Amino acid sequence: MWSNFPAIKEEMAAFEQYIEKKLTSRNSFLKNASKEVVLSGGKRLRPAFAIIAALHGDYDRSRIFPAAASVEILHAATLVHDDIIDRSEERRVGK
Repeated sequence: MWSNFPAIKEEMAAFEQYIEKKLTSRNSFLKNASKEVVLSGGKRLRPAFAIIAALHGDYDRSRIFPAAASVEILHAATLVHDDIIDRSEERRVGK
């Protein structure tokens, strides 16, 4: 997806490794469920936008990756909530 933007492509590849390494739990059920939801794919636009915004300042992976991961995990949680908890037939109103 980021082939035309090598700097972002490199950061997103590093981000994928980061989030996979950091997404863990002592509870094996939670660990497996979390990894399945968060690592199941997707465009990763939210963390990419966070990284792109950070590139315009004093960029530091150790500061931006946790923030970008938080945004992505929160997004995944909202999808789980809509799909499972609310049993929503659709995610967007007025679709």
